Amino acid sequence: MTAAAGVGSPSVTAQQSLPDLVATVRRSVVLVRAGDSSGSGVAVTAGVLTNAHVVGRAQTVQLLLPDGRGVSATVVRRDETADLALLVGGAVLPPMPLGATRDVREGDSVFALGHPRSSVLGTAPTLTTGVVSAIRRDRAGVTYIQTDAAISPGSSGGALVDMRGSLIGLTTASIIGGEGLNLAVAGDTIAAFLAGGTVVTAPPERPQAAQPTATTPAVSRTPIAVATVLPSPTAAVLPSPTAAVPPRWGRAGNAAGDISTPFGVAVSPDGSIYVSETGNHRIQRFAPDGTTTALWGAWGLAPGQFIGPQGVVLDSDGNLLVVDSSVHRIQKLAPTGEVLAVWGNQGVAAGQFQDPHTIALDSEGNILVTDGSNHRVQKLSPDGRPIAQWGTRGDGPGQFQFPVSIAVDAQGNVLVGDRTHRIQKFSSSGEWMATFGSPGDAPAQFRFPNAIAVDAAGSIYVADSGNDRIQKLSPDGEPLAAWGSRGPDSGMLAAPNALAFDSAGNLYVSEGVNNRIQKLSPDGEPLAILGTPAR
Repeated sequence: MTAAAGVGSPSVTAQQSLPDLVATVRRSVVLVRAGDSSGSGVAVTAGVLTNAHVVGRAQTVQLLLPDGRGVSATVVRRDETADLALLVGGAVLPPMPLGATRDVREGDSVFALGHPRSSVLGTAPTLTTGVVSAIRRDRAGVTYIQTDAAISPGSSGGALVDMRGSLIGLTTASIIGGEGLNLAVAGDTIAAFLAGGTVVTAPPERPQAAQPTATTPAVSRTPIAVATVLPSPTAAVLPSPTAAVPPRWGRAGNAAGDISTPFGVAVSPDGSIYVSETGNHRIQRFAPDGTTTALWGAWGLAPGQFIGPQGVVLDSDGNLLVVDSSVHRIQKLAPTGEVLAVWGNQGVAAGQFQDPHTIALDSEGNILVTDGSNHRVQKLSPDGRPIAQWGTRGDGPGQFQFPVSIAVDAQGNVLVGDRTHRIQKFSSSGEWMATFGSPGDAPAQFRFPNAIAVDAAGSIYVADSGNDRIQKLSPDGEPLAAWGSRGPDSGMLAAPNALAFDSAGNLYVSEGVNNRIQKLSPDGEPLAILGTPAR
């Protein structure tokens, strides 16, 4: 396997011994610090992954790399419900491959690498070993792996690794008074977070974190503020070209034509493809043949700069509207990339946002935005003035738990997906009309419906991120078809997080985990790929 700047992913095999596996994984595990607090982090393709309780409210943190260098990093995404945070900036480390939770079994041997707080142990990560004891999903849809591999204070945010060398979990907590009861956030929750998670300011709800009683042990969670680094411009192995493989352009990375953690996609009438790259803090425009025709943006707070851009949509004049989620604003760019307007800042008032996520337009050009941590949808005029808002926090009709996806049908009805693993249908004025779906993997069930698109016939397409598939529903929510299974190959999907149609009805699917955009026919047949999946 090759990699940019001479950095390779930790490619491992089942034949490697435990010491060899540990030596490989150790290159991807870092120490994170903020003030007097410390924790651990793990390099993945999108940056460095750690626990939200490790970073706390820090925006900039320090990272100690495996080679002893210290660098600064920025927290670009945080989800306290899943206890995950993503950090970028400053350095390049070999990313760990993410394992699928469906491949994890009780009794599997695992090991944990992290940086326990100890002046005696120094700054090198330490190893503990054990087995998978159980796999559990909580009420919020977060999946945990329970293991008897010890997790000490300071090891939060470390790697839980299987014997293939895959990252199957991020160590997060241990149970006080419960021998061998240690928890890691599982790979499917990590994949969904990397595909579309942003900051959630509400406190996490964890059954294991209940206050201690005579029968309920407490969770030991060390508040180790800090966070970390790096958009990882790693290369991946390209398949040998054959007649059966659709066209493929670009690679994971940060050069022109590369794609790093795409989050939004839009297609213009002339077939140009606009991609928001959370990992590279930019917008990239591709010609229909995959050639890069424009690059806009860089990390920053000024107009035309972004920190983790997410949803994108094109208006009737060809202007691009971008959700600049971590800065809590919407930016409007001309077809030339010139900034035309900036709307919003952080807050709860009308026209303010807390972690806006996705965006859609109605037939009159009004702008609809999922306002994540405010648990509402906001409707703005074409010039950015607040018109309406609806939603409060909850799981009842018309309520949301962090809305993550939005689309408008031909009748002007608004479809919204949220973290309760359902889609709700509203009138153009925000009146609740219907609810589709429930948590699960059966037809018309979802695990993180992170994107919605509606075709010309009114059929509803859903990026069912946690199930690694696209579902097609009738206008009234009945299942019609489903495509995809987890993997890097053509037609396979890994936590799809954005959808868009072109004028011919072909569907473009963003995959943040695979660092690519796939073009599918209306029937789900793979036609082309922009970017190279992580291997």
